[in-house]
Amino acid sequence: MGCGCGTMKVGEPAPGSSEVGPTLLAIQRIAQEKERVAPEINPSGVSEPVWKSRNYNQQMALANLSVLEKCIARLEETCPEGGRWGIQEILEAVDPMFQWYYGAINAGIDSPFMSAEEVLRYYNLTQALFLRWCASTFETIGGSSQIHALCEIFEYLDEKMVPIDACDITNDDGKNLRTMVNEFHGATFPCWIKARMWKSDVAAKACLVVGKKWGLEKTNAYQAALASLLRNAEGHMNCRYDDNNNCCITKATRAGYVVRIDFQYSGNKSGPAHEHDPRTSVIGWDGDNGTENANPSNLQVLENTNTGILGWIEFQVSNRVPDCELWFRFSGECLYTSTYLNFDHPDAKLLPNYWDKANLFPQLVNMGTGLTLRKSENVYKALMGKEHQSEITNEYMGYNMFCNKDLQQCELAEFQELFDKSFRKKFTRDRKDGGVPDRLCITRGQRCQNVQNWIEYSRMRWQVKEELAADKGLLRAIDDLKTTGAFPDEDRYCLDSDAHEEFLFHGTNDEAAVGITRGDFLVNLAGSNAGTLYGKGVYLAESVSKSDEYTKENARGERCILVCRAALGYVNYNDEVAPNVNTLVKSCTEGPYHCVVGDREKCRGTYREIIVYNNTQVYPEYVIWYKRVYNAESS
Repeated sequence: MGCGCGTMKVGEPAPGSSEVGPTLLAIQRIAQEKERVAPEINPSGVSEPVWKSRNYNQQMALANLSVLEKCIARLEETCPEGGRWGIQEILEAVDPMFQWYYGAINAGIDSPFMSAEEVLRYYNLTQALFLRWCASTFETIGGSSQIHALCEIFEYLDEKMVPIDACDITNDDGKNLRTMVNEFHGATFPCWIKARMWKSDVAAKACLVVGKKWGLEKTNAYQAALASLLRNAEGHMNCRYDDNNNCCITKATRAGYVVRIDFQYSGNKSGPAHEHDPRTSVIGWDGDNGTENANPSNLQVLENTNTGILGWIEFQVSNRVPDCELWFRFSGECLYTSTYLNFDHPDAKLLPNYWDKANLFPQLVNMGTGLTLRKSENVYKALMGKEHQSEITNEYMGYNMFCNKDLQQCELAEFQELFDKSFRKKFTRDRKDGGVPDRLCITRGQRCQNVQNWIEYSRMRWQVKEELAADKGLLRAIDDLKTTGAFPDEDRYCLDSDAHEEFLFHGTNDEAAVGITRGDFLVNLAGSNAGTLYGKGVYLAESVSKSDEYTKENARGERCILVCRAALGYVNYNDEVAPNVNTLVKSCTEGPYHCVVGDREKCRGTYREIIVYNNTQVYPEYVIWYKRVYNAESS
C-alpha cells in the first residue's frame, strides 16, 4: 500500500481543484489499478449519484462507489462485528480501496471524491473499521499505515467541489453529511496523530497541519501532540513503545568517536522479551548515502527487573556527524520510537514560560533561511512513500513551529517608553531619506514565537554564560546602555545577566522582517545594503533613532524595527575612527570575545553600535511598527 503521494505538496493541505473533471489520460492511468482490483469493481451494479461534484466523471464516480461497497461487504463478511481483528485481516478487506484512491491521487486527480453519496459511503466504511480496530495497533507499522491512509485520502476531499452542505443526505441516525464529515474529523484525528507521533516528529507536524485545516486545534489530542513536540524540541529524550512502556534517556554525552547513552526503561514488558532488549538498540543519522546507523560497542545493565531496566550503552560514531543529526532507538526496529539526542544541559533549550504555546503551528521553511535544519527532517524524505524516494532531489524543506502574538496596548506603551528613552536626535550619513524625526510613535507590534530560532539562541546563550563563568578578566558589560531599565520587572522582559543579555534594536523593512523572524539573521548577507565598517555581522543599536536610519516605509506609512535579545558575552570595545576590520572580526570568530562595540558616539559624535558575528547570539523577539513624527506632531 502506498503511504505517500508523489503528486501532493508534502505537508500541506491538498491543492485546490479546478472545476474541470479528471482528464481521459488520468482515467487511463488509474485503469491499471482497476485491473489489479477488478473483483472489487462492478460499476454496473451501482446507482448513479444525485449529488455530483463539480468535477464529476461518471466512470470514476461509479467505480469509487463500487470499490467502497465491496470493501464494506468484505469487511463485514471476513471480520464480523463484535471482534477485534488483526491488522492483516482488515487490510485484506480494505486494501483495494486504499490502492484505488491512491492510484487516482497519483494519477494527478486533486479531488478524487466524485459525489456526496461517495462521502457517505466512505464515512460508513470508517465506522465499520473503528468497530473492528484495536486502538493499540495504531502504534505499529500496519496499524499506523492503515489509519494514515484512511485519513490522508479523506484529506483530498475538496468541499468546494463536493456539495457537502447543499445535499439532503442523512444516515439512519438522522445526521446530515456535514455532521458526518465533522464526526469523521473528530473521531479519526486522535488515532491519526497518535500513529504519526509514533512514526516521527515530522509526520506528526504534517498531521497537525491537517488538524488545523479540519478545525481541531483546540482539541485535547491536538494540544497534547503539540505539547509533546515542544518537549522534544527542548531536548526531552524518550523512546515510546506504548502507553505502558517507555525508555527515558537520562543523559547523552559525546567524546571523540564515543557516544554514551544513559537510559532507564520502565513498564510491564508486554509482548516477547526481545521487544525490550537494549542490546538491539541503535544510534542513527542521515549521511551522504542516506540513513546510517551503528550498533552498540559496549553495554552495561545495572539493574533489570520485571518493571525496569537501568543502564548505559556506548556507540562508535564518526565525529564528522553533527550532534543535532544523531538519534537513538531503544530495542529492535519498529518497536520503539526514536528520539533525537540532546548533548546540552537539560535547561539550555527551554522555551519561555510567557509564550502562548497553544497557538504555535508547524510552518514549512526552506534550507538557507538561517535556521539549523536536520537532514532527517526534510519533509520530502520523511513524508514521501518509499516508492517515491528516488524522485527526491536536493530540495529541502523542514517544519518549524511558529506564531506571532499581537501586542496589547499596555505592552505597546512599554515599548513606546523604550523608544523614547533610547531616542537621540542625531544625523549620520546613513540616513538617506530625510531629516531626523523628533519622535518615533508606535502603531502596533508583535511578539515572534519561533521555536527553532529560540532553541538555537537559548543554547548559544547558555554557552556564552558558561564561558563568562570562567572569568577571563575581559570586559563583560557596556556602560550606560540606553535600553537598560526601560522595561518593567516582568517575566517576559527578564534578561540573563550571566550571559550579558540585553535588548537591542535592528532597523529593517517589512519584507526582511518576515524573513528574519520566520528564519533568522543571515550573517553572510548582513551589511550588504549599508556598508560594513566592522565586518559582516548582525548590526544592533542601543538607540532606536540609529536603527530608524535603515528602515523603509510601507504602504501604511509605517516603518518597522526589530527589538532583539542578544547574548553579548565578552565585549571587544573599539573607539577608533578607522578600525582594523579583520582583527575585530577574528577577535570574536576565533578569539575570546563575543561581540564588538563600535563607539562612534565617542569618535564621531553619533551612535554606538554593537556587532555579533554569530546569528545564534541574537533572537529577533519583537517586530514594532511606528511612524516618524516631526516638530509639533511629536506632542
